[in-house]
Amino acid sequence: MALTLTQYLAEAARPAQDTSGLETCVTCKIPLQETITGYRPGKDGTRCSDCYFCEISKLIDEHPIGRPMSTRASLVTKTTAV
Repeated sequence: MALTLTQYLAEAARPAQDTSGLETCVTCKIPLQETITGYRPGKDGTRCSDCYFCEISKLIDEHPIGRPMSTRASLVTKTTAV
């Protein structure tokens, strides 16, 4: 049976899923679900995977690991004449 406009608007206004029992991301406040948004616990709260990797990326940019390798040295190989 088809819905009336009033019934449709009432259904559309209702959340698709009850998220009241779920923990939320400390950065973007979305409900955390392991298989959908990720669940990355940290010392200052739990984050979704997107926010977690964004924060890790910022930290790596501020404190790089090691030094860059010379591209010329990594591309040159010795060959022997046959």
